[in-house]
Amino acid sequence: MTLLFKSSSLVLISAMLLSTTAIAQDATEGAPDLAKIAASDPALELREGEEGAPDAMVMLSDVLFDFGEATIAPSSLETLKGIAAKLKDVKGLEITGHTDDIGPEDFNLGLGQRRADAVRNWLLENSDIDADSITAVGVGEVKPITSNKTEDGADNPEGRAQNRRVEFSIAEVDESLAPEDESSATEELVTENPETAETAETAETAETAETAETAETAEDIAADQAESVDQDAGSVEETSAATE
Repeated sequence: MTLLFKSSSLVLISAMLLSTTAIAQDATEGAPDLAKIAASDPALELREGEEGAPDAMVMLSDVLFDFGEATIAPSSLETLKGIAAKLKDVKGLEITGHTDDIGPEDFNLGLGQRRADAVRNWLLENSDIDADSITAVGVGEVKPITSNKTEDGADNPEGRAQNRRVEFSIAEVDESLAPEDESSATEELVTENPETAETAETAETAETAETAETAETAEDIAADQAESVDQDAGSVEETSAATE
């Protein structure tokens, strides 16, 4: 019984390990390459992070929307169709809407949100991307990628145009999903599931007690049988003596 229980526990833990590894592999292998997507369409650009790694894919708002509006322009639909096709298996996609600093900050924040929502809604209506996989966030004017003014304080139309944008970024894969090694993962699973370990220990203890009790019972039966034999032998001797 102990061997059977331990085997079942090992099968359960192995299945959990395989499932965890598969999740990590799917998340890694299935993540779309934003650099390749951006390179496939001149309307898209790639923004790099501080360490030079790809950080987000950028589509300028002047391509997507009319000035101050949040209705998607027909001229941008081909680009959006290409994005939708390449992001169909995406998990953890975040769409952020950015503006320049013309107008009140509150207005720009709301405009950024409406534009992010417009792109998200279009993708959901025109692709198989799951709704839970996409979030839309309005940022407004607070995260420009270049200055809205030149060094002498004059207006910078080119800089403003770059700041009016929608960004697509993909959440990083959680490396904790991939087990470091089989032994440490098994330890972690047992630690995180103390009831499993406790159940195994309880079963083993119960079986040990049951085995001991069985042995004790067998010993008692043997002693009783020996006593009965002695009593029978005594009775035979008494009978023989009486006969003589």
